[in-house]
Amino acid sequence: MPKVLNQALYNQIKGEANLPAFKAKGTGLYHILPYTYEKAKQLGVFVYPSKNPKYKISVYSKNGDHITDIGANGYKDYPTYLEEKGEDYARKRRELYKKRHEKDRTRHESRGWYADNLLW
Repeated sequence: MPKVLNQALYNQIKGEANLPAFKAKGTGLYHILPYTYEKAKQLGVFVYPSKNPKYKISVYSKNGDHITDIGANGYKDYPTYLEEKGEDYARKRRELYKKRHEKDRTRHESRGWYADNLLW
């Protein structure tokens, strides 16, 4: 088995696991929504709730290497706004996010780029 975070990650990389969106009650883990899983699939990466309390999501390459942690805990994102407030509100928040983070979201494969592509 290659060096990976854990067996669940290894199984997902091998295509043997479909991890659900998860938030164990009381754990503080971010609830990853289907929107983000679909975006991760398009980018060819895997996402898991971050073990770092400052971030929402850990991003891993196909071979199991940790790339970065993204999404500051305590702030909402596009899929969360979609679910809670609807499409019109979510689009407005997305527009404001993209303006606010113009410099860091355009550097390919940076933390900001992954956040922009997976959460917005």
